[in-house]
Amino acid sequence: MADWVYSADMSLIMDDNLPQRAQVGLPASVTDRNWCILCHLSAWVGVGFFLPLIVFVVKKHSSSFIANNAKEALMFQISLIIYSMCGLALSAVISALFVPIILGLGISCVALPIIASIKAAKGLCYRYPLTLWFLRTMEVGRII
Repeated sequence: MADWVYSADMSLIMDDNLPQRAQVGLPASVTDRNWCILCHLSAWVGVGFFLPLIVFVVKKHSSSFIANNAKEALMFQISLIIYSMCGLALSAVISALFVPIILGLGISCVALPIIASIKAAKGLCYRYPLTLWFLRTMEVGRII
């Protein structure tokens, strides 16, 4: 599977050639990677989408790597909230859906941030599956 890396002009590109990853993308600093790991694991700390939102707003001008990872974590957390509310509404109507919906959301809430944190520690940007996107593109200083 391809990974997301940053090219020399800091645009996000797909990298299918894992052994040459360091040549394709610019390495992120340890501090940048730590901020990204903290954003992805914010749900475990108990701050949900607040920490990625604050990190995105504060760090978006200093590092596009941090901004993109914080945005990914933020959109994933908001998507989980929406999916949970829809799942609860559906399970109130059809009670047989309650267990599979809660089980699926619980597994994704635990496993996907771990995978994203491992990718961020390697200097990569992880794209969460089934995430609803409210912010399609992000330029430094401007959210579209």
